[in-house]
Amino acid sequence: MGLIVERASIVCSAATITAMMLGFDPFRAFIVGVVALMPVRMLLGGNLVSQTGMAASAGAITTFYYFGFTPMNAFLVGAVSGYAWLYWWIFFFPRILK
Repeated sequence: MGLIVERASIVCSAATITAMMLGFDPFRAFIVGVVALMPVRMLLGGNLVSQTGMAASAGAITTFYYFGFTPMNAFLVGAVSGYAWLYWWIFFFPRILK
């Protein structure tokens, strides 16, 4: 898990936007975005599905399909939503539980 460069959110957001630009519907684009890192994760051993990747894909789909952002802006919002998901669970949620 990288705190500065979260590759999962960047790759999943890019895969989702690429799938949306190729004409996939939002559900299939989400599946493409989530499955994008599975071969790498299978080789490294560990969790197959990334939660930050899911958050990034959901953010990219929401901004591109529902709000009509440009692909670059939707990619950025998707990547930022993946980062926000990661930082929420690492920094803010433990403080709420205290």
